[in-house]
Order: sequence, then C-alpha cells, then structure tokens
Amino acid sequence: GNPREWIFCYYDPRWGRWMKSVFIQTRRWKVYEDGRVFDLAADPGEERPVQVENLPRDARRRVEQLRATLQQMLAGAKGP
Repeated sequence: GNPREWIFCYYDPRWGRWMKSVFIQTRRWKVYEDGRVFDLAADPGEERPVQVENLPRDARRRVEQLRATLQQMLAGAKGP
C-alpha cells in the first residue's frame, strides 16, 4: 500500500459536555481547525501552541501543507 503520513479527525458528538474537535496530525505536528498548531515531539501534552511564523522554513512548509490538506478534507466533508 501507500500509507499517508497524516491522519484526519473530525469529532462532533453533539451531546454531553464534549466539544467538537477537528484536526490533522503527523507524528510530529498537530494542526487544529481553529488554527492552533502543536509540536508533539516537544509538547506531547499540547500545552503550548507554537507560533508558525517562528518555525524554521521546512517546519513552516510542513505545517502549511497540513493546513491545506485539512481545508481540503473539510471541503470534502461538506460535499458539493
């Protein structure tokens, strides 16, 4: 096969105390629909979002790719 490097999660229980959570992640980066970005290697507990503009160029490029893929996944979930 040809496995993806990322996973997409759309969790919206619509009941109870849980809130909607939409994100895409790789082993290192996690990007939420609301714009928050976490470096899971440095912050596995997701306590401090990173400032993307302060990341090295390669890391910024990867995060931007993930953001674009997240938007594509969300557009596909809404249908034509």
